[in-house]
Amino acid sequence: MALLRESTRVYLDANREGTITCLACGVKRSINMDQHGDGIGGKTLNAQCRACAAIFRATFDFRRHCRVHVHLPGRLLQLRTRAYVEPIMVTSLSVTGLGFITLPTVPVSVGDKYEVVFVLDDADESILFEEIVIARVRGTRVGAAFSPSQYANHDLIFFVMSEMSPS
Repeated sequence: MALLRESTRVYLDANREGTITCLACGVKRSINMDQHGDGIGGKTLNAQCRACAAIFRATFDFRRHCRVHVHLPGRLLQLRTRAYVEPIMVTSLSVTGLGFITLPTVPVSVGDKYEVVFVLDDADESILFEEIVIARVRGTRVGAAFSPSQYANHDLIFFVMSEMSPS
């Protein structure tokens, strides 16, 4: 059987266990990638379904939470004063953080705290207004964690989960 063009992402827990879903027939199977050690994170391998024999690519990820790619305009605000800093484009979301692109003129650094506001493209057009802590900066691409981390925004959780499920 030929290799399918599509690929899937498999999220592995601390024990290197996860669930892989066949892209051809939808059969799910639990897998343990412990024999591959720490080197499996971020790797893409060919996988063959035991039910339908389809071959597809699977990328293994150690993220605690899945991430969805989006394209949502938003605003970066000063913490507490809510003074407008700059427009941003939210490019990825998970239940614990987000990735966004900002203009080169915005001096953000790891550890800085801001607030972000943007609208999800869900049926309710939910408005998210969250405090963030900058975790990574690579040029104009920024990664941030929602803060306080123990808070769970239910609109965000439902949005991420609906984006992950097949349509």
